[in-house]
Amino acid sequence: MDIHTEQSTPTPENVEFHKIFETTMNSLVTTLNSSRTSEEVASVIRGTEEMDAKLREFPFSLQEVQSSNLRQLGDVLDEAKFKFTHTRKLEIAEQQKILQNQIDAWGVLTKPLEAPFQVIISKKKGRKNSDEDNSDSKKAKTDDIIPTQNKFAELTVSNNMDITDPIEGTSTDAVHPGPTAPQKKFHVPPITIDNVSNQAALLKHLQQLTKLKLEAKLIGTKFRVFPQTPYAYSQIRRYIDENNLEGYTYMLPEDKKLRAVIRGLPIDMPPMEIISDLDKQGFRVDDCHNMTNRKTGAPMPLFMVSMIRSDFHKSIFRSVTVINYVKVTVEILRKKYGPPQCFRCQGFFHSSKFCTRTPRCVKCAGNHLAKECEKLFGDKPKCCLCGGEHPANFLGCPKNPKPRLDAEKEKKRQQRAALTNPEPPKVNFWEQRTQSATQRQQPTSTSQPGPSTAPPPQPKPVTSENSPSDLFEQLKNPAVQDTFELLEQFITIATTIPSKVGRLRAIRNLLADEINF
Repeated sequence: MDIHTEQSTPTPENVEFHKIFETTMNSLVTTLNSSRTSEEVASVIRGTEEMDAKLREFPFSLQEVQSSNLRQLGDVLDEAKFKFTHTRKLEIAEQQKILQNQIDAWGVLTKPLEAPFQVIISKKKGRKNSDEDNSDSKKAKTDDIIPTQNKFAELTVSNNMDITDPIEGTSTDAVHPGPTAPQKKFHVPPITIDNVSNQAALLKHLQQLTKLKLEAKLIGTKFRVFPQTPYAYSQIRRYIDENNLEGYTYMLPEDKKLRAVIRGLPIDMPPMEIISDLDKQGFRVDDCHNMTNRKTGAPMPLFMVSMIRSDFHKSIFRSVTVINYVKVTVEILRKKYGPPQCFRCQGFFHSSKFCTRTPRCVKCAGNHLAKECEKLFGDKPKCCLCGGEHPANFLGCPKNPKPRLDAEKEKKRQQRAALTNPEPPKVNFWEQRTQSATQRQQPTSTSQPGPSTAPPPQPKPVTSENSPSDLFEQLKNPAVQDTFELLEQFITIATTIPSKVGRLRAIRNLLADEINF
């Protein structure tokens, strides 16, 4: 009985641990959610393991409470281990990328040269026979060779070719690598620096910093530098950040992420579960978050995931159809309407992530970020670009390049349409041809039998009154009718008289009145 009383009596350490258990658990969960590095997550894992050991050492009196606390600690520990693994992989990949940039900047070869130096030993056999025997053997060899003629013998060879002496048996060949595909060269984006007072001195300093010959271009008060390697790009960016220079640049092509939108998942699904399920399917997701409505701020049943751009990750759009037993549709992220605009300086065609300019508010044109603006709801906005009463991101702003870009696109479209489908001519060619042919016609009068000594009638000037406008009116001309009657007689002669001589006689008799033989 005394032993049971001693075991059931709680110790001061047990009471103190039970008091701080809930507070410590909340602190561990908060630290886990806010941790961004693997070291921070590792500290959470160590703290959770210590809490688990103490909980087993100082258990709660109720078995249900003890089991619930152990289960909560197990969930936190599992999530912390998963996050540590994911974060550590990203850190290792980032370190490998930095190392590769350093190797590219130094120009260090990744593989050793294959046989860079080759010692060639001339193996000449000793002359065992006399000169006569040697000369006889040479003659025998030359006699066996078929005489040929090389028409390219006079051409000179510029490259180093493998040459082998047929008599000596020595080879002066070298190891030549086969044709290899050219390495893919990534484009390094330019860096624009504003308000540079001494451009030549800055360019010289950047060349000394990167140990490379840099190219630059002066655009008004802006100075645009063109790095040649990713290492030089990162060095110049670090110099701009340390010296608080104003400018902007763009993301490296190899750093661009593949972003996809998952449609069909419930709003309350944790992003870590989505990352875990995609990881089981082979997709390494760097970030996942729930998308919200811009106007209302309410969450939508859409989740955006970011991954490293690779051929396998591009297959997510057709291969992933189920996530956590829910049917989903993976779509490409739609592009924003209009030109990209910086959220920091409100400039166009660059992002705020790579901008170091002085911030300007999108609502009141002040020199501060939009989240720090103190403008009231009823106050009128002011544009920092044109000074108008509208926000700086208004598409109808005169400084917005979208109308100009749309006008240029429409102009190019009209030019292409004019080349493919030209406009019809204003004057119809066939109408002009008909009018000219009508004017060249000469009307003739009715001929009388017997010789005619009168001069041929002169053509009357064609006017709008007497010019025939229809083919049927031309057929009413007496000369045309006489000609048709003569043709009918010719057809009758040709169809009724079988012999050629008889047809000729009949034609002569027909034309005897008009022609004097």
